Amino acid sequence: WKRRDVVYCIAILTDQEQFFAQTLKTVPTVVFLALPGVSGLNAAEHLRSLYPKCGIIWCSDLDFSLHAFRLRIEYFFMKPVEEQKIKEGLSIWFECKKVR
Repeated sequence: WKRRDVVYCIAILTDQEQFFAQTLKTVPTVVFLALPGVSGLNAAEHLRSLYPKCGIIWCSDLDFSLHAFRLRIEYFFMKPVEEQKIKEGLSIWFECKKVR
């Protein structure tokens, strides 16, 4: 899956503090968030409050779909993490970005 007009910079961070420290250096355009339980919810809320225009694709082991809707998350799905779900989330984000 590729887009010619997009520069990809992928960083895999497993520590929330490390992630948010990194966002102070480089503001993310889109984030794939996969943290368990309430940690994922807290991270999504914090990310949305810091960067309201950042795209968020959120995967969780708990059903936070109502919270995802409230936070205007571009794409939410429950585990397991699957390539097709990530592709679908990115496609939806690209479409949302065109409209805005």
